[in-house]
Amino acid sequence: PTDQRELLIFVCSPDVSPLANALPEAQDVKATCKGVVEIKNGGTAQELRQQLLAVPTRRFLFTGHADASDPSGAGHTLGFTKPGGGLELVKRADIAGVLGRHGATALSGVRLELFFANGCCSEELGRAAFAAGVPTVVCWRTVAWDPAARLFAKTFFEAIAKDGYDYRRAFEEAVSALRLVTHVKPAGADEPAYQLCSPDESQGIHNGPAWPQGRWCRASTARLAPAPAEHLARLQPVCSARAWPPPLPRGCHHRASPC
Repeated sequence: PTDQRELLIFVCSPDVSPLANALPEAQDVKATCKGVVEIKNGGTAQELRQQLLAVPTRRFLFTGHADASDPSGAGHTLGFTKPGGGLELVKRADIAGVLGRHGATALSGVRLELFFANGCCSEELGRAAFAAGVPTVVCWRTVAWDPAARLFAKTFFEAIAKDGYDYRRAFEEAVSALRLVTHVKPAGADEPAYQLCSPDESQGIHNGPAWPQGRWCRASTARLAPAPAEHLARLQPVCSARAWPPPLPRGCHHRASPC
């Protein structure tokens, strides 16, 4: 057993709505990190509590669905996975409480300093975890396109592994990585695949700051939207949550799960 863990990753890809990029994302992230990194391919909320209690952990990455309906009837929560691939839902407030305890108080000299909720519409949970005591939270405002979420996480953790990179600078590197992805239009010319703009805009460019003001470490959101003969993922800094989208079919590449 290890004395402390640099990063714990929960990969939750339930049978009802599997995510092709979830496990590869975790493996990408692990390859960039220093120290002890543990990947749990599947896991329940109870297992998360036990893992954090058993080994002091600096960072926690959840990759999966984060916009399932909260059992309380209000807002969104994480979609954990039970043995066998079934979807498990627990109240957002209870998850935040578990994370907050480890963020507010050090265990064997180590506190949970980062919660990265890499799933659709995770802002509500992010705010709750931050309020409960986690010092830094990265989350998504709207639905997240699976490949974009994978690239964002990989770049973020790759950056914080570098000497002198704090969470803010790592965030900016991850935003830059998304900005610099290109795709080929039908006419044959490459153009940026992602734009920092309002989710309600179709293809308008938003030139505002990528990093919102305040203490929060907030990720941009990626939302897949149809465009002529292609797809355009739109990005915007976190500011408020969007409504829960309709249930998605099995195999969909959005990090969303059915109610």
